Amino acid sequence: MQYTTEQKQRALDNLCGPVVLDNRIDRNGNPGRYTVDVRRDRPICKVSDRYELVQNADLVKPIVDRYGVSSLVRASGYRSGITHFEFETGREFDLGAGDVFKERIVLQNSYNKTRSFRLMMGAFRMVCSNGLYTGQADTVVRQIHTGKIDAPGIISKGLDVMAGHEYALWHRMNDRQVTDGEGMAAISDFMAMEVNKDYEAEKLPRWQWPDTCAQNMNQRVQNRSGRLWSGGDDERHPRNVWGLFNAINSGIAGTFYRRSDSVNGLITANVRAEKYLADTFCLN
Repeated sequence: MQYTTEQKQRALDNLCGPVVLDNRIDRNGNPGRYTVDVRRDRPICKVSDRYELVQNADLVKPIVDRYGVSSLVRASGYRSGITHFEFETGREFDLGAGDVFKERIVLQNSYNKTRSFRLMMGAFRMVCSNGLYTGQADTVVRQIHTGKIDAPGIISKGLDVMAGHEYALWHRMNDRQVTDGEGMAAISDFMAMEVNKDYEAEKLPRWQWPDTCAQNMNQRVQNRSGRLWSGGDDERHPRNVWGLFNAINSGIAGTFYRRSDSVNGLITANVRAEKYLADTFCLN
């Protein structure tokens, strides 16, 4: 569905209202420090003295100032205080055969301590008609809500870097030919998730765990990617590193994409894939 600029502005206004830190008394008579929705005078979450508030309005403003309200392509928020925004810069990168990436900025924030402020900037493309997409991020920032956070400054610097990124590696991938056997061998050795990493310690929700074992998620990605690559030479999977990258992109997207906040795992895995293929086929 296409939304008008006015509808997009209303969505931003709704999700970017003022939030403050205030001392309140809970229903049991216990005092505490809370994030508070000013417009509704509603406490969102009790927080510690170390908590640093990052306003959605401060995150969105540098992007809207540079690209306009019409650049917003996705905005969602929940009563719990979690928000997710996506913007497109208008730049596109055509790798041929209709394979077009659109540059995109992803922002995530929360007022309830459950999620860090996250910024991801890169290029993305649709991989099927139901809205599933995959892509690369050339800038990824994650900052927990403690200490001083210059969110507008971080975003402005990221936008400057992003404006000069031409994704030249992708064109080198397009030029490097790959045999069927080389492709399957590369897929078999690719690890989308780091093995033996303590995902529980990072307080990720359990649905994001790969059945409590990274090897399980890696195997799913390998199986999906392998089926696509073994399907033969076609427009989406030519016999070059770019076609191989497409297969792995789609394998990652089909494995990781569950809801909006899983975009973090998806992008992290794609960044690993890009570096892995560049190293494997000596493209740096």
